[in-house]
Amino acid sequence: MKTPLPATLIQVHYHNRPGGVTTVMQAYARAFSCLQSGKIATNLLFCRDYGERALPVLDAAVVSNTRCDYRWYADKKQFLADKRKLFEALQKLIQKYLELGPVCCIGHNLTLGKNTALSGAFANVARKFANGKEQVRFISAVHDLAEAGRLECLRQINRNVAWDASFYNELYPRLKNVIFWAPGKSVVACLKRAGLSVYLMENPLEYDAGGRLKKYQTNLLRKQLFNAARSARTPFCSGRPLTLYPARVIARKNAVEAVLVSAVARSTNLVLGGPGTHAADRRAYRRLQNICRRYKLPVLFNYNIIDKKDQTGVQEVLTRLYQSCDWCLSTSLSEGFGYALYMPWLFNRPLFGRKPLDFIPPKGLNYGALYDTLLVPAPWVALRPLEKKYRTLLAGMEKKPKTIDRFCRRFRQNRTVNGRIDFGLLDQENQFRVLERLVKTPADAVFVFVKQGSRLIPIRDYPARSFPISIIKRNRRICLRQLGFESFCRRFARLLKAPVKETAVLSSGARVKIPAIPVSYIRLLITPGM
Repeated sequence: MKTPLPATLIQVHYHNRPGGVTTVMQAYARAFSCLQSGKIATNLLFCRDYGERALPVLDAAVVSNTRCDYRWYADKKQFLADKRKLFEALQKLIQKYLELGPVCCIGHNLTLGKNTALSGAFANVARKFANGKEQVRFISAVHDLAEAGRLECLRQINRNVAWDASFYNELYPRLKNVIFWAPGKSVVACLKRAGLSVYLMENPLEYDAGGRLKKYQTNLLRKQLFNAARSARTPFCSGRPLTLYPARVIARKNAVEAVLVSAVARSTNLVLGGPGTHAADRRAYRRLQNICRRYKLPVLFNYNIIDKKDQTGVQEVLTRLYQSCDWCLSTSLSEGFGYALYMPWLFNRPLFGRKPLDFIPPKGLNYGALYDTLLVPAPWVALRPLEKKYRTLLAGMEKKPKTIDRFCRRFRQNRTVNGRIDFGLLDQENQFRVLERLVKTPADAVFVFVKQGSRLIPIRDYPARSFPISIIKRNRRICLRQLGFESFCRRFARLLKAPVKETAVLSSGARVKIPAIPVSYIRLLITPGM
């Protein structure tokens, strides 16, 4: 007997503010609407609604619950009370729509521990329906892992484990009605090693360029950009190329490196996204902004300010920026999926920058222009405080003392190759120090190199060659074929009905254990404020 498509899709998340996960929720809602064309279907989001500050998910109605939002629990009684109320609210919502037919409930990033009450409620509702006759299935979409170095999340998870030793079974419920999705191959491999029923569910690239911009339209957009830059006291130069890094300025996106590569070493105009929500990220955002203003660097922050007058949506602003920029940049250290690594090809724009640690691109895509490391002289860096911070991070991740000592020994021996250290290994304090040194003394840029495989390229000679248009067009075709919305809809329909592997159902009393992230992948910038 074939598994029917659900009549109701309920997506569970912390909030609906703009961000990568909310963009994915948009795509899931749209795909579900397309699959249910002509049928009675319900599309819902269960999260905290941020109203005017939300990223609108046009195909879905929002069922708002303020208890869904990020919340850190120090009190067990408060945690249990919120978990019970969220459990009751989600169970009631599912029961209401079961009258229309089968229900599918997808939880997004509930394994991170940013609200352990919501994670526990989701798992307990799944457990409630696991042995019943109702047709309800649950999918946990794992976009990022707390175990990758998110110290604040790990502290909360460890606190919950101290309250209840089996709490990992609420983060990763192994039940006969629960499967896991992940957009990145490295996360899929990690969850498979934990014995979970996991499937690769790559995010879609929604391409709606609205036709190519004519020259006068490009000129108009650039004029808007220059006006916004002037208002923000940013010295954009009309004779320089325009570089776009469409990411929020948060620690793991490594925006200080983007400024170093684009504005300092390559002397191009750079457009960045807005600030993050974490207090440490917002402080770093203001500090980077102040450095750029003090030294008159051509960096425009928060690209969506260019259309405040006509209230154009953020996504439309981003589309027009892709169409009008000269090239795109990504310096992110780690990506669950990585829209900034794929979207430039859809607009026939070359991509340069850093290759993320765990990035495994689709077969056939050419990323030959990405570098592995950005090397700066080790004497520019305060190495002892840096090593101390790594010890603190690894201890917070519950690494054994022997592992920490071995990491620090290798850090001293191998991380400073030929007197140089990777800029991505640094904390933000050291990054700001190096950036200010290069701004004050531009001639010192001759000591900075990028490493591609075994090749060392002076930063001022990077990229070493222009990107052939034939490769750009080939990458575009591959992206549209493998990651376009049509292929995503087919994959979405198939995986909505994917079976739970019998070996992945948890035996009584057993505990889920997520494999440790390789120590060589750990970076301070993954943890805000380190």
